[in-house]
Formats: sequence, C-alpha cells, structure tokens
Amino acid sequence: MIFAAMENGRLASLIGSVLTALEEAERARRAVLIDLSGDFRLRSADAYRAAYGCDHPRPDLLGSFTYGLPEAGAIAQARFIANPGCFATAVGLALLPLASIENIGFIAVSGCTGSSGSGFAPSAVTHHPARAHDFRAYAPLAHRHQPEVEMLLRDAGARGVALSFVPHSAPIVRGIFVTAQFRLPLGLDGDGLAELVKARYADSTFIRLINGSPRIATVAGSNYAEIGVAVKDGNAAIMCAIDNLGKGMAGQAVQNMNIALGLDETTGLMQQAVYP
Repeated sequence: MIFAAMENGRLASLIGSVLTALEEAERARRAVLIDLSGDFRLRSADAYRAAYGCDHPRPDLLGSFTYGLPEAGAIAQARFIANPGCFATAVGLALLPLASIENIGFIAVSGCTGSSGSGFAPSAVTHHPARAHDFRAYAPLAHRHQPEVEMLLRDAGARGVALSFVPHSAPIVRGIFVTAQFRLPLGLDGDGLAELVKARYADSTFIRLINGSPRIATVAGSNYAEIGVAVKDGNAAIMCAIDNLGKGMAGQAVQNMNIALGLDETTGLMQQAVYP
C-alpha cells in the first residue's frame, strides 16, 4: 500500500518509477496506490489544464485512476485511487442524491473551509493569524474542485445540471460546510427529496442524516459527514459538513484503503468528533 501525499504535480512527474516499484511489489502481493493530490482526479488533459493552470506531466495516464469517493462506489479491487479534493467531497456528497433527477437545472453552491485546508506554508491570505477574524470568498466560480464534482455527477447519471460554486475562507482551523440551493422540479416535494437523500446513503456508514443544519463541530476530528435538507416554497437546500482533514482527505484515504483491500470499511476510523 502506497499513500502519495505530495503537492500537486509531484506524483505525476514521478509516476514512472512508482509504477515500476508497484509492479515489482505485486509479484509478491497485491499493491494499491492512493494519491491524495489532484494529479489523477480528472480524466482529460484539457480539464486538468483549465483547473490547475499547467499541462499534465503524464496525460496518457489520466483516466487510469479510480475516483475515490466511497459513497459513489467502484473502490473495491481498485489498484490506483485518486482521493477526492476536500471541497469536492463535501459538495459531491450534497449533490449525489440529485443525480437521478433529470434536468434539475441550476444549482448554486456556497462553501466555507478552515485554514488547515491551505496547508502548512503561511501566506498573506492563508495563514490562520491573518484570517482568524476575517471572512472572504476566494476563487469565486473558478475553484479547481468544481470539475471533479461535475465529473462525479455525470458518472452517477446526472444530466442537465448547471453548477455554480463559490468557496469562502472561514475563521476556523478545521472543517468544511457547503450549502447547495436549487428549485425543486415538478413532482418532487420536500418529503420526496428527503427520501432521495435517505435512500442514497442508506448503506453509508460515515454519512449521518440530520434534522436541521449539520455542524462542523460534531464532525471535526472524525471521518463522518453530516447532511441536512431544508425545503420551503419550492426552494431546496442540501447542506453538508465534514472535517476537511478527515473525510475530506486522510480519513477518506484510509476508508478507500480499507475497501480496496477488502478490510472492514470502518477499520481505524470510528473515532468521534472532539465536540463538546
């Protein structure tokens, strides 16, 4: 088992030697590579260039990694897994239940994230002391995780979806909270939407369905995601809260490992949030 947790572009530049090492390892036992960067999440060189602002070092390998959102399936027996981005995880979990609704149309998503999502290298806009008493949008309508979500929805069968995403830097350290808003299509009411969400995650150990609003405090430090639904006057909102370092990154990588290796999905991941 190899976890690659390098900056974007680094694994892709080294992938030749990594694949050689994996081939040698597989002569004795099955080997799995899980990449926590954005190198192999997208399948198109053009999509990668648009999202990351540079050419991919190994475009011939795009599409060879399984997109690693466990709640979307397809992880069992995968050899190469691309761990989703933290925002892509939260937004994807909020929107997956809508994939079965044809031509749902425009969905506006706003999201907030903590300072730990920016990594450990401080900058004027990412260092926690500089943002602890601030709140601002960044990369509005142009966040690199949006193409991941659009790909995920297409894979799940969604058609006719127009997604708009505005992320925000929040004065917290850990956690992501997203809200997806849309108009209910004809024939679907609040109870029906709640049933869609419930059915989608009926077998998902790490998804908790909440009456009212999810809370970052009750998922921070854990691999759990909380999802809530609100409906009024034909308007709907699906909300999702995760720990960006847990379910949004390292915890999800362990969850993917467990599934890929045939272990119990919850192994090493049953710790609860630190709240209260």
